[in-house]
Amino acid sequence: MKKTVIVCALTLFVSSGLVAQTNLFTLEGTATYGGHVGDVNGDGYHDIISGSQSPFGSNIISVWTVDEFGLDGDVDLVIKGSTGSQFGTAVAVGDLNGDDIADIAVSASKDTVSDIPGVGGVYVYYGSSTFTSGDTLTEADADEFVSRKTPIANQWYGWNLAIGDFNDDGDGDLAIGVLYADDLRGRIEIRFGPDVADTSYVQDSSGVAGGYDVALHGFADSTKAAPVWGTGPGYFVGGALDVGDFNKDGKDDIFTSNYGYGGGDTYASNNQPGMLSVFLGGEDMDGLADHYMVAPWSLISLEKYLYFGYRGVNAGDVDNDGADDFLAASHSWGVAMLWSGERGLVAADTTGEKTSAAVDREPLVTIIESGATYGYNSSTLSYVGALGDINGDGYDDFAVSDPSDSTESATGKNGDGSVQIFLGGKGPTGTADVVMYGTGGEGLGTGMWSVGDLNGDDMDDFAVSAATGGKIYIYSGAGLTAGIASSDLVPSGFTLSQNFPNPFNPNTEIAYEIPQEGMVSLKVFNMLGQEVRTIVNEIQAPGAHNVSWGGINNTGEMVASGVYSYVLEVNGSKLSKKMLLMR
Repeated sequence: MKKTVIVCALTLFVSSGLVAQTNLFTLEGTATYGGHVGDVNGDGYHDIISGSQSPFGSNIISVWTVDEFGLDGDVDLVIKGSTGSQFGTAVAVGDLNGDDIADIAVSASKDTVSDIPGVGGVYVYYGSSTFTSGDTLTEADADEFVSRKTPIANQWYGWNLAIGDFNDDGDGDLAIGVLYADDLRGRIEIRFGPDVADTSYVQDSSGVAGGYDVALHGFADSTKAAPVWGTGPGYFVGGALDVGDFNKDGKDDIFTSNYGYGGGDTYASNNQPGMLSVFLGGEDMDGLADHYMVAPWSLISLEKYLYFGYRGVNAGDVDNDGADDFLAASHSWGVAMLWSGERGLVAADTTGEKTSAAVDREPLVTIIESGATYGYNSSTLSYVGALGDINGDGYDDFAVSDPSDSTESATGKNGDGSVQIFLGGKGPTGTADVVMYGTGGEGLGTGMWSVGDLNGDDMDDFAVSAATGGKIYIYSGAGLTAGIASSDLVPSGFTLSQNFPNPFNPNTEIAYEIPQEGMVSLKVFNMLGQEVRTIVNEIQAPGAHNVSWGGINNTGEMVASGVYSYVLEVNGSKLSKKMLLMR
């Protein structure tokens, strides 16, 4: 399959064999390191929430709601944290209080707790059907605050977050990564729902001397342990954290990493290659690692300090075997690896006799950044994302990125950013199917995630964030198998402007831009979802267009004062906005 190259900000360059994704929306004004989807207002539509793991926090979490008219691109809810708390270090979305509405958990890893600075905590905002567009929430508006039972400073409490039903009791639980806990060993704390602030529901267990810390509490364990090649500071358990069903039992499991894992045996001369762990969920979940993965020895032997697992996600079911797969990247050498879920799991070592050969399990896919040179963060192909099934073939797809990359290798790293997209299949390879490039030093690729099917084409759409540029680009994956000449430049603009004037009486102007020739529909609906007026219904050329509406319905009658939605649809992609008629 030939490679597609996309330059995001201005134009889309494509080669024959693949068609570039349509840029459905561009959301502006938020420097985000990823995002999530969830129905936070209970209307049955998944909304878009900015914010994922970011060491220094984003301070502002933005929410764009989606309704029956689609996504209008306007921020509907802002959650703002205090300066200095690193509010927004991590974000997780899911139902924690059992009302079937998604909640938002936001960590502030340097928050002051009990007058102790730098302890960190997690603010939980319960989803609600009463959210009002334009609302701004603060830390004081949080419904729950979660922190360590015994406050300790500088632990990075909330380095990462995940929400799932880990004990299989029907209630959502909150997993919290504490990266610097216990002399940098790290730990993961699970708060069982529905009352995640109740410390009596913390999943933890005491440890014993002489073993590896698989209980994630900072103590060594000797039972059902992962490799016991020694415990030591700097292992950083909780570096990556996500939820999925990795063994096909229908229960939520935890996928995490200790990217500073040092190992022993022949690994001893290659310090901190890193390791991944899976903790299987269920009513008998005990906090002990059930499976582990390390990078192949053939790779570890090349360089020290691989820091594998610095970032990682549930990639979805890339090989369509019924189990979720996991994707992780290193921090220092431009390497990412995909492990097949159930087929890639290795039983945890209970004997402490594992050798380098015994743990040398090959991942499903290994991706190495071209021209990568060793050095801490010198090669930054270290961001990973799950995209869903963007081409509708039944296999989930994934992405890796280097936000420091340049569109021209000769210029080195200029901060434009690049994203490599890999289509799932029975035999996925380490060669990207689509490559996207940013422009203007925007840092494209600081987050990649699925946003579900926004345009109704029965294929998942996906988002790519550019933190430096303060933008989130949302793409449709439709058309990935069609051909287009590389000389054809497709405008990235698929835009619908706010009508002007607004409010209006009697006439208003509506401007829009379409990326390519196609059937264009522009309709007006009342707040009951009933069609009021078809303004445009014809094939139009690409470019900018402008039409007017005088408050007349399809039968030529004047409509009443009130709020109306206008919906633009082009080749299956939709945009919508609201307007106010005042007579």
